[in-house]
Amino acid sequence: GAQREVLEEAGFLFRPVRIVCVEGGSPGWMRINFSGEVTGGELKTHEDSESLQAKWFDLAEVLDCKITLRSADIIPVIQTAVKQQERSFTGTLPAIVERENYTISLAIVYNNDDHESQVSVVADVHGGLPTMAIPVWIRSSTEKHIFDIFAVADKICKDTVGIGSTSDLVFRGLLNLAHDGRQGKDGIHFTMLYYSPQLGKLKSGCTWQTSNNTNIREFVSSDRIIPVE
Repeated sequence: GAQREVLEEAGFLFRPVRIVCVEGGSPGWMRINFSGEVTGGELKTHEDSESLQAKWFDLAEVLDCKITLRSADIIPVIQTAVKQQERSFTGTLPAIVERENYTISLAIVYNNDDHESQVSVVADVHGGLPTMAIPVWIRSSTEKHIFDIFAVADKICKDTVGIGSTSDLVFRGLLNLAHDGRQGKDGIHFTMLYYSPQLGKLKSGCTWQTSNNTNIREFVSSDRIIPVE
């Protein structure tokens, strides 16, 4: 999808390198922003049904609003992408997973300060991360819009985990984003990372699973975490 949009609107062949951030506005609106490399094509200089044309701009001109933008909401996204580039942010790309619907998993993590190598994660009755389908609001027969992912995360905390709400946790970002890459399929799965300040009591069926695997600890604190704006 990102490659197609760059080709249609700017004329370039594009290789996505990482997800810059995921933006969520009102329920029903979400935007996934990518950064990457131009691998071919030519700058689009003509108008068509996709865009008027494309043009290169100096970064400072854009960030200082010295040019007219259709919407200034791209500025924070560009700033995030620049910071990631400056600190060699590893980032991640969406995983391809066959999925018919929209779902969210919560990775609720507790770091044991007394045992630096230990990390505890909430597991559900099946031994996996607590997961819930995202309700879909059908605006028309052809459009589907996702509800607020944070509202769903709250519901998982309350109904499945028993922590109360995500306000009792510290949100870090997305550990993973997966989508169904098959033609005509648009299922999406989000894995949201939260830190818990304590090993709190959980609902029956959920447990704290403790691991000494240093790879887990490094992963949940690494620069692979996807920001959510």
